[in-house]
Amino acid sequence: MTLVSTAAKASGSGSGALTLLFDSLLAAANVTIDTGANGIGQSASQLLVLAHLRSNKAATTDTVTVTFNNDTGANYYEQVAKGFNVTANAASVEAATGLNLVPCSAASAPAGAFTPVTFFVPNYANTTPAKSLTGISGYRASNAAGGKEVDVVLGYYDSTSAITRMAVTCSAQFIAGSRLSIYGLA
Repeated sequence: MTLVSTAAKASGSGSGALTLLFDSLLAAANVTIDTGANGIGQSASQLLVLAHLRSNKAATTDTVTVTFNNDTGANYYEQVAKGFNVTANAASVEAATGLNLVPCSAASAPAGAFTPVTFFVPNYANTTPAKSLTGISGYRASNAAGGKEVDVVLGYYDSTSAITRMAVTCSAQFIAGSRLSIYGLA
């Protein structure tokens, strides 16, 4: 799939293409979806990450953690604003070993409920700034009124290294049908 920006079309410069850099659709349960070493090409300017996740943990939700470059040091910072039912709250995390972007629906959630996750990483290949991201996601824990949550996140990976690898994990296993797709924006 290639999308072309209207600015690029209007100016006639560049394609403004959205290029698929990585895609994994699980055929069997697995605890992680990992691009592997050098699994994210450096040919784009920004990353758009889309995930559709569900865990087999015996609960309504499971924790989802994202790490970059196989780095599990205390290099991750985040601010999350959440809305669950009619209650809003926020949380800040400092010097964590990964980004906990959102809980995902798990085995006790309604059948077929997967968690959509979308986040954007600008300037991911540049080695001058530390890396940052913004994202949105949400999950459905039940069919009852108020059984859903939406999360907005601001995250930081305190490293100037280009992002060449991404791993998404949970505490149990992502079920078959879970997917991670990474697009590069020119």
